[in-house]
Amino acid sequence: MKIIDVTIQNYRGLSKVSLRAGPGVNVIVGPNAVGKTTIIDSFRMVKAILLPRFQNEAQITLQSLGVLSQHNPSVGGPGMELNLLANNPGLPIEITYTIEINDNEISSLKHSADNLSLMFLQAEMLRGEQDNILAFTQFLSTSAGQKRLSALKLDVEKKISNLTKGSALTIGLRMDGQTGQMRGVDLDSQMMLSALDRSIEPYKSYFNYFPADRALPQGEIPIQLGSHDVQQQLQSYLAQPALKYARLKHTIVQNVMFSDEGRDLIRKEFDHIFDSLLPGKRLDSIQFTPFNALRVLVEDGNSMLMNPLIFAGAEE
Repeated sequence: MKIIDVTIQNYRGLSKVSLRAGPGVNVIVGPNAVGKTTIIDSFRMVKAILLPRFQNEAQITLQSLGVLSQHNPSVGGPGMELNLLANNPGLPIEITYTIEINDNEISSLKHSADNLSLMFLQAEMLRGEQDNILAFTQFLSTSAGQKRLSALKLDVEKKISNLTKGSALTIGLRMDGQTGQMRGVDLDSQMMLSALDRSIEPYKSYFNYFPADRALPQGEIPIQLGSHDVQQQLQSYLAQPALKYARLKHTIVQNVMFSDEGRDLIRKEFDHIFDSLLPGKRLDSIQFTPFNALRVLVEDGNSMLMNPLIFAGAEE
């Protein structure tokens, strides 16, 4: 599988980017803070949501991106804020990747027709592999279930037979921050790419990337105190002295963030860091989520005033 086309709209600092890969190794070149890592990050998110390899992959990825609450980690629930990923919160996010497959991969799909048929049937019933597997098994035990599975297999075999060398499959994701809805744009391609990914040994199928060292940490910082804190207080003095330092940090953050003087001090410190080390960035606001977790919003002026990206293809 090889990515040949990329289109990203309204994702983080990118308003719209379209790229076409050249032969061999491709390198994205550009100044700092123009969205190079964001392009790679978008594929990581699309892959986790539409082509998950392990349970809760989408949940873990959305949490790492800072848009899914650790206190309410249900994908699609009230703890998910997709608008935080949008360049313009009033518009949907659209990310599309076109992936070219070869003859060996087409042959693999032919051998995976049975599994693909089951995947399509699960999608029709809105039941994932870990979602009420008993009900799905019971349906397959009926004549109606077997009839529908046979019909889907004929349809799957027909779709695979139409693939030729150099065929392209499109995986796309549309996210609406206003409604919280996410959906793919091509179920057939999504299922085929997922089957290909699962057919490869885990050590051969992986996606690695390392975010820029300058990237600020994302996610939630719990600062509230509750009944659990009483137990930690006892443990810190009796059995786990290291907890004292963790509790001290939480106390400092809490005292600073809940006071106007503390927020003003934090704002001055952020301004000093950004002006000295990361020009173009500024502290937008310090907020608390509905779950009483801390959120620090940073505006990136460089990403808003997008410099052109260069997508260079190099021969192997």
